[in-house]
Amino acid sequence: LSSVVLGTNVAVIGSGAFTLCTNLVELTIPDSVRNMEGYAFDQCSSLASVTMGLGVTNIGYYAFSECANLLNAPIGAGVVSIGAYTFQDCRAMTNATIPDSVTSIGDSAFRGCENLAAISIGDGMRYCGIGFRDLPALRSVTIGDGVLGIGDSEFRGCRALQTVTIGNGVTEIGWEAFADCESLSSVVLGTNVAVIGSGAF
Repeated sequence: LSSVVLGTNVAVIGSGAFTLCTNLVELTIPDSVRNMEGYAFDQCSSLASVTMGLGVTNIGYYAFSECANLLNAPIGAGVVSIGAYTFQDCRAMTNATIPDSVTSIGDSAFRGCENLAAISIGDGMRYCGIGFRDLPALRSVTIGDGVLGIGDSEFRGCRALQTVTIGNGVTEIGWEAFADCESLSSVVLGTNVAVIGSGAF
């Protein structure tokens, strides 16, 4: 099994539906799918390409965990919620673009993504407290105008991080939010930042 194209009447991909399909390389999810439950494609170690339909609103916890060859985070423009540990240990991943539709991301959703270099967080998030800390390859972060706050220790230990652009909606940056980001050379603060926590930079 190297390629899966789901039928246009599939509405839910159940928990663990394709777990450990280690030969799966390519996946197409139609617009009919609304919900992707936990562990749906967990440990599909060869999965490299995912085309996600506009109907998907929820990506469950561990849904793509340990998909070691996945280059980019497959988040459709209709996704509202991303579960905890969804992309854990996707070690080949280099880019994550969080669309404006996303309002919540679970804890440690990108934990262990050791080659993740660029993150863009859309306007739908209200609070950036999702645990991007200790990502060794992260170099660029862009935070949309819809975000109101950045959590404590959010990007701590991202030692390769060079540039950060913080949107105009952010009013508070938590303590040690960017601590130990020893390569940080450029920070653009939004116009409404009122509180910068202790040791933020």
